[in-house]
Amino acid sequence: PDYYSVKTVELTQQNLSLLLQSSVLNLRGNLTYQPTSDERGGFLLWNGEVFDGLEILNENDTSIISRNLAACTDIQEILNVLASIRGPWAFIYYSKILNTIYFGRDVLGRRSLLWHIPKSETDAFVLTSVTEKPVVFNETCVWQEVPANGVYYINFTNVTWDPVKRRVFPLPAKFSRVAILFSGGVDSMMIAAHATAHIPSNEPIDLINVAFTLDSESFHYINIYCSGVILLLVDINNSNVPDRVTGRKGVQELAALYPERTWNFIEVDVTLTELYLHKEHIKTLCTPLSSVMDLSIASALWFASRGIGKLRRYTSDILSTSENYETPARILLVGIGADEQLGGYRKHRMVFHKGGWEALAEELQRGIQAISYRNLGRDDRVIGDHGREARFPFLDEDLVNFLSSVPVWLKADLRYPRGLGEKYLLRKAAWKVGMKNSAFMEKRAIQFGSRVAHLEKFMGKKLKNLL
Repeated sequence: PDYYSVKTVELTQQNLSLLLQSSVLNLRGNLTYQPTSDERGGFLLWNGEVFDGLEILNENDTSIISRNLAACTDIQEILNVLASIRGPWAFIYYSKILNTIYFGRDVLGRRSLLWHIPKSETDAFVLTSVTEKPVVFNETCVWQEVPANGVYYINFTNVTWDPVKRRVFPLPAKFSRVAILFSGGVDSMMIAAHATAHIPSNEPIDLINVAFTLDSESFHYINIYCSGVILLLVDINNSNVPDRVTGRKGVQELAALYPERTWNFIEVDVTLTELYLHKEHIKTLCTPLSSVMDLSIASALWFASRGIGKLRRYTSDILSTSENYETPARILLVGIGADEQLGGYRKHRMVFHKGGWEALAEELQRGIQAISYRNLGRDDRVIGDHGREARFPFLDEDLVNFLSSVPVWLKADLRYPRGLGEKYLLRKAAWKVGMKNSAFMEKRAIQFGSRVAHLEKFMGKKLKNLL
């Protein structure tokens, strides 16, 4: 190493001490000694590289990170600093003003960090990037990788042995912070699989599933005129709507694959009355787009992002009873972009059969170029209407660049039938992570899978004389 140091920090109020030991291999900028101290009495141990996210210039990564962490006054600010970093890292940071030690790894786990959680009052809690075998502190010594699923902490305020044992856990989350627009198809299933890898396992994930009506023949409506307002009373059953069926199957598959996670399956049922009452507002949000398809998609997104429905909690294969629920999540993950890049639409199959691989490649390129002005503005307006932020994992710049470099026949092999050939690359990835059912789910557009298009058609034909 370029530098080696040991530092002891006495926590006099708790009769505890921290032993901080560091070996530094310097790769960029001037050598920064570790543990790095800051002006507020904090200490940082850092093993990583900042490739993007923080402005480094000619300074050492560790110095910049130490300065940013020292300026933090609460845990959210610390998380914001770490979330902005692009690159591999593991860290240990003691904040004197918060009387807390924070530690963790980047979400891909690209840097080592091990822990030994004490089993008795005479034992020590140890964090290290490397250990030898065998290491003997006592007979209870057990080493494990620190899970790369969040930032962990120990708060030393009025701490005794029992509170320490309880407080070494991922940052608490009583409520879901992330929701996914969820149909149970391969797109939303893979988003859920990646989300669970990056969100602490003790935090639930909301899966929002929207359903409209089965068909126009199932309606029993009464026209009631009151002060010039038409109320439509509708009796409908949404249990057999295609996206509801596949959504329930999908969440069961997720619960089996990731039993440590609580999956909140939110069944959003939309009546004809609701759609009619909100139709003009949704039209306004669509502007300047005005096609029937735009309105259908926007309607499904608007009711889904509202996030109000019946909650069914899935943990492993256990389903709790349903209850009324509104998602507290402010981030909504949406699968737009997968079909455009991976040949998921019917038109892609038609183009391929007429013009072959070259024609398909050109159509995919046109689709991704058009998506910015056809879809995203509309979806952002509709979802933002409920105070939520839409995020599109399939449109991440790095992923788009990667998929652009992949030969078209690996992305979509339309020689195969529906449910296999379209989005072929994504289906192979789903199969690899264990999604044996959803990997072969046929593509359905949200306006058809949720049956909102059927309801819009019914409104246009059956209610024309009433409007």
